[in-house]
Amino acid sequence: FFFFFFPSPKFALSHVPFFSLLLPSLRWLLFVVLTCGRQTADRMRIFTSDLTGLVKQVSVEQQQVVQRWGQQARDRRVQAIQFASPDETQLVLGLVNGDVEMLNLQDGSFKPLAQQVAAAFRGFQCTRDRTQLVTCSEDGWVRRAALTAFDKPLFEKKVAAHCGAMRLGRDHDNLVAVGGKDCDMRVWDMLHADAPVFKAKNVKNSAINLPIPVHVSAIDFLPDTDDKLLVLGTLYSHLRLYDTRAKARPVYSVDMSEHPVTALRCTQDGLSVVVADSIGTVSLCDLRTGRVGGVFRGHGGSVRSVEMHPTLPYVVTAGLDRFVRVFDLAGRQLRCKVYVKQQLNSVLFSEEAEIKPSQSDVTEKHQALPQEGEGAAVEDDDELWASLAVVTGKPKDDTEVPSLEANTKSTTRTKRKQAR
Repeated sequence: FFFFFFPSPKFALSHVPFFSLLLPSLRWLLFVVLTCGRQTADRMRIFTSDLTGLVKQVSVEQQQVVQRWGQQARDRRVQAIQFASPDETQLVLGLVNGDVEMLNLQDGSFKPLAQQVAAAFRGFQCTRDRTQLVTCSEDGWVRRAALTAFDKPLFEKKVAAHCGAMRLGRDHDNLVAVGGKDCDMRVWDMLHADAPVFKAKNVKNSAINLPIPVHVSAIDFLPDTDDKLLVLGTLYSHLRLYDTRAKARPVYSVDMSEHPVTALRCTQDGLSVVVADSIGTVSLCDLRTGRVGGVFRGHGGSVRSVEMHPTLPYVVTAGLDRFVRVFDLAGRQLRCKVYVKQQLNSVLFSEEAEIKPSQSDVTEKHQALPQEGEGAAVEDDDELWASLAVVTGKPKDDTEVPSLEANTKSTTRTKRKQAR
């Protein structure tokens, strides 16, 4: 830059004070350009929690892990995460030991909110205004408290003997649906908690008059239904749709597969639901017919968490295969795939704008932070198969393989000679 505008060294050396004043301005301009470019590139973010206690931020545009928080400790692994502020600068974490902590994404500081709230979280969700947190423990205790005073619960009640899933209403924050082992789904109003406002009934007995076992593992309210329609999945691979205005029994109950349902989320239009199971099968099921309309391919293990983008037709999945995947709901195409090195428990989508258009092979790209040293790199099977050469034509060795008929004739001749 110096000699481009002033090719004469004599003239340049005579104006050294001028350049000493210009240099700070150039540094400030370069910082502004790089900062604005980085904010634009990182506008769509995904947050994950894993089995080792780390919380990571994944950039969809860069397709890599850009930041992480916490320390690896199995006894403090994070089970669930939720946004704790409207501007998405804070996360509330639910740990396996029952503690609840607040993570500030700007400075990376952790603030404890409560200790030993639950033995194991089976439900962990903030209200729509993100000022209160509702939790559900495995032993059936539902607790609601403000994030500013979490030690003083606004609602606390044992709603079931066992709880395997919990979900807040989309239109009414005071409604909570729970269900678990040998405990069918129940909807409670936390403002009037004397009795559940809806108590589901099991399907009819089997052909030999045996009750169908129930173990609810995932629940979700359908959008734009005034929280009257719910869909749930069980560990016995059942998918059931309930209408609280019609009857206590499900509208229909279908078998998804032979494997337990681990997570599900309804789409924004309320016409379909994304269902994941314990072997990595992620299906898009039509709620109007109960039939599977397509499959999101590529998963290699149990999927623990499925989340929808708040406004765009994207779904993100995470599980035990250590990959975060973003799919397009319209064509079920893979848009982003990032390797994060740890087995994941929960995933969260931010509310940023649409993904930028990428290269033709950007969907198969996955990177990790090079400065992290907690795991070795894993090669992608697709890249390995793509690098192998295709064999065409006949093999070099022209030796004919004897047929089964020829081998049979030679064996018969040998037996006749031995008999003579």
